[in-house]
Amino acid sequence: MVVGGAAELALVTLLLVQREARAGDMETISGVAESQRATTVPPRVVRVRLVPAAGRPGCADPGVPGRADDGCADDGRVDDGRGRADGEPGRVDDGCPADGADTAEGGSSASSRATGASLRGLVPSDVRPAPSTPIPAIFSVTSENGHVDLIISLDGTDGTTVQVYRAIRRAIADGRLPVGHRLPATRVLAADLGVARNSVATAYERLVAEGSLVARTGSGTFVAPVATAPVPRRAPADPLRPRAGWTFDPLPTSAGTPAPRYDFRTGIPDARLFPFESWRRLVAAELRLRAHDPGGYADPAGHPALRSAIARYLGYSRSLRAGTDDVLVTNGAQHALDLIGRVLLRPGDVVAVEEPGYPPARRLFASQGARVVGVPVDAEGLVVDALPRAARVVYTTPSHQFPLGRVMSVARRQALLDWAARRQAAVVEDDYDTEFRFSARPLEPLYGLDGTGRVLYVGTFSKTMLPSVRTGFVLAPAALRGALAAARQLGDGFGQIAVQAALARFIDEGQLARHVRRAVKAYAARHDRIVAALRACPGLEVVPSAAGLHVTALAPGSARTVAAAAARGVAVEDLGAYGSDSTGFVFGFGAIDPALLDEGLGIFGEVLRRGREA
Repeated sequence: MVVGGAAELALVTLLLVQREARAGDMETISGVAESQRATTVPPRVVRVRLVPAAGRPGCADPGVPGRADDGCADDGRVDDGRGRADGEPGRVDDGCPADGADTAEGGSSASSRATGASLRGLVPSDVRPAPSTPIPAIFSVTSENGHVDLIISLDGTDGTTVQVYRAIRRAIADGRLPVGHRLPATRVLAADLGVARNSVATAYERLVAEGSLVARTGSGTFVAPVATAPVPRRAPADPLRPRAGWTFDPLPTSAGTPAPRYDFRTGIPDARLFPFESWRRLVAAELRLRAHDPGGYADPAGHPALRSAIARYLGYSRSLRAGTDDVLVTNGAQHALDLIGRVLLRPGDVVAVEEPGYPPARRLFASQGARVVGVPVDAEGLVVDALPRAARVVYTTPSHQFPLGRVMSVARRQALLDWAARRQAAVVEDDYDTEFRFSARPLEPLYGLDGTGRVLYVGTFSKTMLPSVRTGFVLAPAALRGALAAARQLGDGFGQIAVQAALARFIDEGQLARHVRRAVKAYAARHDRIVAALRACPGLEVVPSAAGLHVTALAPGSARTVAAAAARGVAVEDLGAYGSDSTGFVFGFGAIDPALLDEGLGIFGEVLRRGREA
């Protein structure tokens, strides 16, 4: 027994010595790994996708070694984001078991197994030359309201714990990490950064201790409601400014401002008339997996089926002869004008526009460096004799002049085409809403009368359908088609193919034509009611108009009346805002609720009478 006891004592002593040596080796290796990590890990960017705080994914099977961090402790309990499982108050889980857990088991200890697993995670699998750039890592911090991406860059100038601490604290201070956002679990962030988990856990604990973070058992670590407000970003001493001559700011939009009760604003179609169910069905069908090669880059000229459908539609609606190759699909009429200007205009070129006219077109050409010159409009349309001799481009709305609503006569149309041929100028014809006609058939467009290839025909589906469809087109002479397609490709690549394909079916199935017929009936009734009410107001001269979505009336003192009407909830537009020397009012009737139309016109008439009596 004595010999046996001595042998047993010697064996135990040997085991203790080996364990101490093993611990010392592990400390040495950990230190080497830390030093190598600061100099040898190559730059990389990693994204960690986390679940919202409102719900956690199911835990992996407990007791499975080597699995990814699923938010659960190794025994199946939920990790609280700081490495501590439910009901385990005290310290951050650094990969080692709790105190007293090194019970010998089968000739080895749980401590040895845990330490061995931790050691394998600390030693890099490969060692490469030291980079000259810091180590960046991106991680997503998720809350019920979404996720935010942050970058932590380890440059090796400070300890890992300090760098992680500073990066998170700075993100909280400047507002990039809002209150309530959940941070990644310590093991996740440590793996992304390629550092020891204990370094991240210590940084978390320090932030928790100072009140910047809060740890919730079983849920994770979150940004705490700190008392200090986010520190505003300091503006640079010499901020960047737009180029010389850029004087443009965004204009208010109809969707970005509250709709008035009596909405007579122009350019807004009635969305209540649109067949949303039919459109939803077509778009959903085109969004099916692998429909129209969604992984590829499409033709900048547009989806071939839509280009063919537009050509056919213009054939029976506007009597235009066009083929698929003639059509370039755009994101609306304004996009088409932008492409035309980029291809045709040089800085300083003269662009002639109607006066009064469409302000966005004037602003766009001016933003491209052109010199924009207004040309008067009379009862027959654009006055051709007043065109500047140096004009490179003439922009006109001959079928329904905006905003007066007059129609350019046939004689004036031919005179404009002759002038363009003599001056070698381009004519941009904007045919924006002539589908809505209430009496006579429209005159043939300039594009159909042109025999010299001088006219570019621009159209849009923003009025016939909805502005949110963001689809228009331009018919261009053959010499310009390639340049316009290249300009689109250089700008935004190509359009939304699923929407374009759905629109092609919408046209070919006859649904667009049916929708336009229904809309024309509704708009015609509103047009007639507005014209009758305005003609009953003394002092108003209604400009004849048989198409479109607005009516214009000439009258003095329009600016004061517009402001007074707005105070009563009636939104009507001032003719003077369109660059006209004349004064008057422009009434849109696409957005107005038909049930409120007469009431709104009555209030306007009352405001108009009181203004004259004052």
